[in-house]
Amino acid sequence: MFFSVEGFEETIANVIAKEFEQQIWKLSIENNQTGWLSLKQACEYVAVSRGTLEKWISEYGLSVSVIEGTKRIKKSDLDEFMLSKQC
Repeated sequence: MFFSVEGFEETIANVIAKEFEQQIWKLSIENNQTGWLSLKQACEYVAVSRGTLEKWISEYGLSVSVIEGTKRIKKSDLDEFMLSKQC
């Protein structure tokens, strides 16, 4: 199988663009100045699935603020929760 130089360059450019986007997203979470995370951001912050986060909320009492259906988790609450579960 042969690849064209143009196709290879396009593939590399797409991979770089996707990685760049992911790194920017991670930085936005780490540098979140409001102190509040969306559920998606919270999942990425602690590297868990949405289902795991929902379990922590329902079974372990992780605090969530809900305003007109929009859910936010205070980053410091999430940090405290993670520290409380350390072995």
